[in-house]
Amino acid sequence: CMGQWIKANRKFIYNAKSCDITAENAIMMKDDKYYYAIIPAVPMGSNINVAHGVVEKMITVHTDKKIKGAIWLDNGMKVQMDSKNSFMSKAFGYGSSLYMRVARFTL
Repeated sequence: CMGQWIKANRKFIYNAKSCDITAENAIMMKDDKYYYAIIPAVPMGSNINVAHGVVEKMITVHTDKKIKGAIWLDNGMKVQMDSKNSFMSKAFGYGSSLYMRVARFTL
């Protein structure tokens, strides 16, 4: 599982450092080009008939600048932002769990 996480997130793990921006329910880091919101304890998606419903977390990035071009690093899909620089963590697809998800964006 650790190897899968590194492969999915290799675009940031070697160069990202802590930054001056904080977020609710996420650890914030940045490199020379992007910011990263690292969301721990993201569940795997499941069939509602087999397991309890998946609980998603609201991530709020504390900045007065607008977040642009946010994507999930593990699958390249767009992160759905609201007007308050907030977004919901999304569960991993059924049968896949890497524990932490990383959203990449610019300001």
